[in-house]
Amino acid sequence: MFANLGKDKDFFRTFFLIALPITGQNFLNFGVSMADTIMVGQLGEIQLSAVQQANQLGFMLPDSFWVV
Repeated sequence: MFANLGKDKDFFRTFFLIALPITGQNFLNFGVSMADTIMVGQLGEIQLSAVQQANQLGFMLPDSFWVV
């Protein structure tokens, strides 16, 4: 089953061409969430909690649209 795994170079090329933009999007989303946390972290615990909840929705909602 795994003998021919590395021999299909076109599949892996296409796979990585699709995976790279998705990975980049996730890094950008993480960076924005981290910047929000740093900026709001100085205001207080309740404000930081609200930002974290909004960021969590920002991670989950785009993925749920792909499932539907």
